[in-house]
Amino acid sequence: MQTDKIEAYKDEKLLELTQRMAMLSQEEVEFFLSNVEVTSKGRTREDVARDMIAVYEETNSHLKNHYPDNTVATSWIGTNQFSADLLKERISYSDPQA
Repeated sequence: MQTDKIEAYKDEKLLELTQRMAMLSQEEVEFFLSNVEVTSKGRTREDVARDMIAVYEETNSHLKNHYPDNTVATSWIGTNQFSADLLKERISYSDPQA
């Protein structure tokens, strides 16, 4: 495999992680489109944010282990880390005890 290529459509773990994130994104959209505090699945914004952080971190771990020194993976990891940090900031902002 080239160092600047990831065949994500062939990587079962990345496909599974992408599917998990898509499901979480649907829940996140529910918060933005309505003024609810809890989704139809009974979850709060913080619940969804924590799960998204976990998926970002799991994705980064998989990328680091399976695509070392890969420029695409490095970029993907950086984007995921930035997104996870934003979510962590949102959680700590909404929960002063965190």
